[in-house]
Amino acid sequence: MAASSTPLSAGIAMCVYNGARFLSKQLESIAAQTILPTRMVVLDDGSTDGSWELLQAWAAAAPFPVDVERNQEKLGVVRNFERAATRLDTDIVFLADQDDLWYPEKVRTFLQAFTANPGLWLLHSEADLIDGDGRPLGRRLFDTLLVTAQERALVAAGEAWRVYAKRNLVTGAAAACRRELLARATPFSPRWVHDEWLAFVAALAGRVAMLDLPTMAYRLHGGNTVGLPVPTLGWRVRSTVKAFTEPTSPRQLARAERLEEIRALARQIGAAPQVLQHLERAAAHARFRAELPRNPVVRLARIWTERRAGHYHAWSNGPVSMLHDLLIAR
Repeated sequence: MAASSTPLSAGIAMCVYNGARFLSKQLESIAAQTILPTRMVVLDDGSTDGSWELLQAWAAAAPFPVDVERNQEKLGVVRNFERAATRLDTDIVFLADQDDLWYPEKVRTFLQAFTANPGLWLLHSEADLIDGDGRPLGRRLFDTLLVTAQERALVAAGEAWRVYAKRNLVTGAAAACRRELLARATPFSPRWVHDEWLAFVAALAGRVAMLDLPTMAYRLHGGNTVGLPVPTLGWRVRSTVKAFTEPTSPRQLARAERLEEIRALARQIGAAPQVLQHLERAAAHARFRAELPRNPVVRLARIWTERRAGHYHAWSNGPVSMLHDLLIAR
């Protein structure tokens, strides 16, 4: 993709559902950008808390064109974001949640990065974490996600697909993409959350980059529809218990199907053979875990063989996943 001297246009896709508690502050932060968006599309998914009325009033006075629409039927997060994003005709499409706060330079910072990197298809940034009252939690997004140096290196090397075959790192509220990505990624798969789907397709079709500069405050309030949970001690205990009691088969079978779906798309895009092989092996490992036999002796032997082949390290969480598979024979 060749660089252009024409300034890139920016559009914002926002989805709202019963977000009146935090919505005004988020809209104010968007209106306070040092570079205003060219256009914004906001879809309300049937709010009953006054969000719709708030949106209408704000859109009428916004310093840039805003299209607001109320869905006739509830679409859910993934379909709603797909519909909002694909209605934009701007060069760059930002995804916005209803409950965060954008820093004034967010749009400018992202546009500068996309302008400087014509091959960049998706950019996601660091974010400061705040609570429901807007108080800083003293943590940042990437640290909370436990992003490793190895994962950062793979993303920087243009091999983000290796990371995403194991887990997603992209939070949609902190991301923006080129409009060309939407042409590749639509329709959004119902098996994936919209941000991880877009990230994976971007990694296959172009490049993804991580920006260590916080461009927003990401609000954790316990009622987030998607995204990070509130990382309390109770949540950590529940997550640990769930990790070692949740049946393996349904989760890994769903993972295998998702990886097989993204591999089929990678083939259509014309991804390199090494990419297709990696995704095929990742899906096969997930199916292996889903289909482990109940017999403990046979189960142990197969897990040990998979471990010696390096597959638990390559496509799962190493010893933790092995221990789970040994203990949970379901």
